[in-house]
Amino acid sequence: PASKASDRAAWAAGHAAKALEVLLRADGVMADPIATAIAGIDASVGVHQHHDGLTGTDLEYVALNYANMIANATAALAPASAAAATRVAGLGDQAASAAAGCPERNISVCPATAKALQEENGQIEAVLFNPLAHSRTEVVAIPVPVATVEAVDSMAKRDQSASTLPVEYEVHPSIMAATDGGLPFTLFVAIPLKPFETRTVTLRRTSTAKSLVRGDVLAPQQ
Repeated sequence: PASKASDRAAWAAGHAAKALEVLLRADGVMADPIATAIAGIDASVGVHQHHDGLTGTDLEYVALNYANMIANATAALAPASAAAATRVAGLGDQAASAAAGCPERNISVCPATAKALQEENGQIEAVLFNPLAHSRTEVVAIPVPVATVEAVDSMAKRDQSASTLPVEYEVHPSIMAATDGGLPFTLFVAIPLKPFETRTVTLRRTSTAKSLVRGDVLAPQQ
């Protein structure tokens, strides 16, 4: 099961990266870095889908090699995808060069938010991208170091608008806070995305915390 899960996660990351590559090239932006990373993820997934890889009938050291290839390719793809999404969102080369990705939604630590939101007036921009050909509303879980954080949305570049919109969000105590290095709170953000759309959500410190909620989190409205 773990082997299949890593394969599917890698494939999904590669699919999103390919959509970003197309959007970059459509904007006339050089896409060589992400194209190189995509080639790596395609190669690792291809090897992993060898007949004894997904079935688990291979030797232990072979299975470990498969897992390492998937992990290394995914790690190489993450910064390239983060930079590409930042450029597609219209944030510019400087922001793209500093972009970082947190690859899983259920992680307990995100170094970027841990650093940026620790300061009293700290803020950070998160780029959300829908790589699918249909609209969706996704609930994104972002680990944060404090409860006094709010989220506001700046419209996607492709909507030709710079207006700021309210965002549906909640702050919850993190159930992963006891994990080594785990951040004590999680910010859940729900935002609708059109096909292949990017939106930039600004996370920023506030003077007061939104009411903390325990139990069910935001339910996406399809």
